[in-house]
Amino acid sequence: MKLKAGLLSFFLGAMSFLSQATESVVTLAGGKPVKLEGDRPAIQSNLPSFQFADLTFQPKQLEMYAGKTIVLGLVSSLDTGIGTLQLKELDALAQKVDGDVAVIAITSDLPFAIKRVLKEERIENIDVYSDALWHEAGHAFGVEIQYLGLMVSSLAVIDKEQKVAYLDVTQDLSKLPSIKGVEQFLGVQE
Repeated sequence: MKLKAGLLSFFLGAMSFLSQATESVVTLAGGKPVKLEGDRPAIQSNLPSFQFADLTFQPKQLEMYAGKTIVLGLVSSLDTGIGTLQLKELDALAQKVDGDVAVIAITSDLPFAIKRVLKEERIENIDVYSDALWHEAGHAFGVEIQYLGLMVSSLAVIDKEQKVAYLDVTQDLSKLPSIKGVEQFLGVQE
């Protein structure tokens, strides 16, 4: 628990120098704005191509889920309570959707940390990947926190034609994007 508190303290402290507001700003729990890098895709725009790493550090792309609707969780860090909670919500969602929907997460963490958290939290229903090597996922969705290499928690739905159909980016790093919003968008029944 001390590690999680220490990580949050470091994170908030590192953000104190980022006080200029721009059009791509997310507010921290402490009220300090951070600048985001990348371009946020418009709804119904083509998904930009980007790569990320699997748990063996091999490059992967979302095209490997071609023909499926993709629920994509962009997760800042699994070593925070908010990151772990988002992963658990995605894992629960994966149990509710049919086989035409792939539920995946891409996190800023290295594969070593991902493996540890998956085991500790018993996450078994989703594929989890790393954006730590190339930082392309965060940039592709405009949610990469400048200077930190972390992403803002976000949820996206990519349709079968590889178009962005839904995007929810949290405006406060202490809060999650709405998994209920994704469930409603997909028509998931409780």
